[in-house]
Amino acid sequence: MHCEQASPKRTTPPEMNIFDVPAQATRWKTLRNRYPAAARHWSKQLVLNNARLMAEHFYTVLMTENELAHVFLEKAQVEGQLKHSLEEWLVELVSAEEGDAIADFLSKQAHVGEVHARVGIPMHLVLNGAQALKEFINGTGSRPEKRTPPEAEQGRLLLSSLIDRSMELMALSYGHYHDRRERSDEAFRLYSITSDISQERASQRAALLDWENRFMFEQAIGRSEGVEPQPLAGSDFGLWIRFKGAQTFENSPEIGLILSSIEGIDQQILPRCAHGGGTGGEDRMIHLRAVREQLQEITYHLDTLFSGAEEVESGRDALTRLLNRKFLDTVLGKMVQYARTSGSSFALLSVDVDWFKGVNDAYGHGAGDTVLQQVAQCLVGAIRSADYAFRLGGEEFLVLLVDTDLSRAGIIAEKIRRRIEARKHQVTDTDEISVSVSIGLCMHEGHPDYRTDLRRVDKALYRAKREGRNRVVVDS
Repeated sequence: MHCEQASPKRTTPPEMNIFDVPAQATRWKTLRNRYPAAARHWSKQLVLNNARLMAEHFYTVLMTENELAHVFLEKAQVEGQLKHSLEEWLVELVSAEEGDAIADFLSKQAHVGEVHARVGIPMHLVLNGAQALKEFINGTGSRPEKRTPPEAEQGRLLLSSLIDRSMELMALSYGHYHDRRERSDEAFRLYSITSDISQERASQRAALLDWENRFMFEQAIGRSEGVEPQPLAGSDFGLWIRFKGAQTFENSPEIGLILSSIEGIDQQILPRCAHGGGTGGEDRMIHLRAVREQLQEITYHLDTLFSGAEEVESGRDALTRLLNRKFLDTVLGKMVQYARTSGSSFALLSVDVDWFKGVNDAYGHGAGDTVLQQVAQCLVGAIRSADYAFRLGGEEFLVLLVDTDLSRAGIIAEKIRRRIEARKHQVTDTDEISVSVSIGLCMHEGHPDYRTDLRRVDKALYRAKREGRNRVVVDS
């Protein structure tokens, strides 16, 4: 089970309530009232006295009988957080007896289901855990007592029914979020294929050519023996194809062919250039021709990927031309999954224009919109083509830096801040003003729920505001 702390900021909008809480609360109360008071009391005492044992049984069964659980659950996380969260959930299960307590508990079930879907935990794992709890209650697991009082059987039935009802609400929320996420993923894929396609094609061809020119120049002037050229995978083009291109064209065979060619260049040809490229002669020419042939293959497959697409605007902020929050869940979800499987990391920057209300008050909202457009231009100019820039609303932006570490992320964040501060922002035909931004920065640290990262980067942004604005603050 999973519980979130409240976020101090609205980084993500509240989820739509997909079921009628008052109606579900009435059903919950009716279910409880089917059983006599003695049975309700027995079931409550069973949980209060055995919540820790039940949580241990839950995770023991889950981790020993289902190999898939180890993909999503780490032992340290289970011991340090999840067991305690499950104990709290069990206590709430039997303590929600009236009014607001029932409504709050049922709303939490929808929230937990949505979190499980967002993190990617299969629903059948959750249901397997629920079955383990019911086995414990019915005596299949560690039996808490030897003699069964008369009301125990009814108490067990009540507990099993409450668990089933909770799982029903979790599954409803899980399915709703999962379906919505699939639609968003497909929309993002189509958007990515068709948005600014001619410009993106030209940009990536230029990036590939830039790497080739640098490589050929370095080989021509000679490099120090044993020094390898920059890997193609780490170039602007390599980052784009691995992160954006692979997502956009994930079902296209050309992606695999391009990645294979990049791997061949980086792992086979470049090491040979480093250890024999400085001596000249026939071997060097063989290596150069091999690189050139691979690059021609990559260019051919790249053109095939882009051919036939047309521009659409869905998913783009109308004012700044950045991504809007429609695809925030999709992009962050994919980044978390990629980081988990590849061992790489990414950074988030929360960017907020300082004293923006003053701009609107002094010059009007039209001038404010112009400033936001210019801020967006500075953002895009400071990041790589593989990175993502979103306008979240108002004067708030979010930047996702792929495949980076804290040092490089800090350099880019400071670059954004300085560019915006140094630019004279046009607000009228004759007036220019200076504006600044506060930036919060956090690195993804492996938590499967990306909203943890969003809360952390928001807190860092708040610190930047509190400490005087016009600065970059790293989450600590």
